[in-house]
Amino acid sequence: MTTEGAFRDYLRSRVGTERGVRKRLAESIPVDPATITSYISGRLRPRAKHAIAIAQFFGDDPVAVLQMLGHDSVAEAIIAEADKIFIRHGVAESGVDYSVRQVPVLGRLAVGSESVEFFDDGNRPPDMEEYMKVPNIQDGAYVIVIESNDLEPLYPKGTRLIASPLNESLNGRPHIVQAKDGRRWIRTVYTYDEHYVLIGPSAEPMSLTKDQVDWLHPIIWIKYP
Repeated sequence: MTTEGAFRDYLRSRVGTERGVRKRLAESIPVDPATITSYISGRLRPRAKHAIAIAQFFGDDPVAVLQMLGHDSVAEAIIAEADKIFIRHGVAESGVDYSVRQVPVLGRLAVGSESVEFFDDGNRPPDMEEYMKVPNIQDGAYVIVIESNDLEPLYPKGTRLIASPLNESLNGRPHIVQAKDGRRWIRTVYTYDEHYVLIGPSAEPMSLTKDQVDWLHPIIWIKYP
């Protein structure tokens, strides 16, 4: 059986014959119910984020479901679709004021570091800009500069990530994550009842209980070099 055949069999068995399951699943992704039918028949291959949403709907392991589609890990699947999943986060929200404003550059991911460093106590590099012009967003937004190559190909060296503590944290979106022990990461966050799963392009998936996380700031704009 092919990997995609395994996924079709999995989805067919999970959807079953119970009335309304297909419609509720489609609404949760969200896609048209006919798309679910096409997934089951093999006429369409689901994108990685839709396969993850299907696994979450049924309470199954996203990694196992992605492996049915030939992906070795969630991170690999996300990287494969980075242009579709991440870049559009900056332009897809309705009602955004696209006039320009100055947003402070508050931190960086330095070479050789796994944790985001915030500038305080005068530790800002002398050649680092203090502000960046970005489309108008809520007060409190800030910029993180990527100086490392460790997040390629998602975030090449020189990328600017604009995060906002006032935006709602959304499942499957990239965030700046701070743990209560002070560590900070740039990760895509998947939310479950009692824990978060953090996915990075060059790191193994990490599971943290909600009590271990201090805050999540969604990344709402990305400026590539």
